[in-house]
Amino acid sequence: MSLVNEAGYLYVYSKKLKKLNKEITRLSKKSEKHKKNHDETLDESKREKYRGKHANTTSELKTLINKHNKIVKKLTHHQSAYAH
Repeated sequence: MSLVNEAGYLYVYSKKLKKLNKEITRLSKKSEKHKKNHDETLDESKREKYRGKHANTTSELKTLINKHNKIVKKLTHHQSAYAH
């Protein structure tokens, strides 16, 4: 590929990576909030609610981290092609 195409790929993947990083930080804060609420609540029904919310956000985080790793892999591939 040409240098311009590789630069374009780098730009697009870096934008996707920044967007995913924002989403991961947002979800991790939500997950910590649910965990904190679960630990502080004495009512068992509310504890169950926060446990479920925490489980949902952590599963979303896992999928986002997998996407993040795939994008990083593609980004490093195109970065090395750009360098050559």
